[in-house]
Amino acid sequence: MAKSLHNLLPQEVLSLAIAVETRNAERYDTFAHIFGSYNDEATALLQEMRDEELEHKTVLEAMYLNRFGDKVCDIDESDVDEVVEAVDVDSAEHLIFNDLTKRDVLEAALRAEEGAREFYISLSESEQDEELLQLYRRLAAYEEGHVAGIKARINQIGTEKGA
Repeated sequence: MAKSLHNLLPQEVLSLAIAVETRNAERYDTFAHIFGSYNDEATALLQEMRDEELEHKTVLEAMYLNRFGDKVCDIDESDVDEVVEAVDVDSAEHLIFNDLTKRDVLEAALRAEEGAREFYISLSESEQDEELLQLYRRLAAYEEGHVAGIKARINQIGTEKGA
């Protein structure tokens, strides 16, 4: 039976954040394989986004190790009621028409990161436990950094042809 994030311990929340980054890296990798045979530009960006998620995971693992030691909590997205951060390409038509652009990839990533940021912010607004409150705020700030980076990349590609 799934639990609410409000009922998790701080180490469970951080373990879940690590699991989410891992799963998103897997999602990007899957999308890269799907588009790999016919859209080199999208594939390269999806692989880059996969690598960024793995970097995020490494940072969170270091945070976990520093705070809780090496005792791992076994928890993932299926163990909680709420959706934390899910990367998805909006339209299956991209698979048919081979029209996935850099902008599409970045916008999918942006939606996921914004969703995660808002999720952690909403949890912090109702949290009474100081340790969890600080953790949620830290995770929200971490996601805000991801949001800012992706927005900068979207602004950089601007209205390039094929962007």
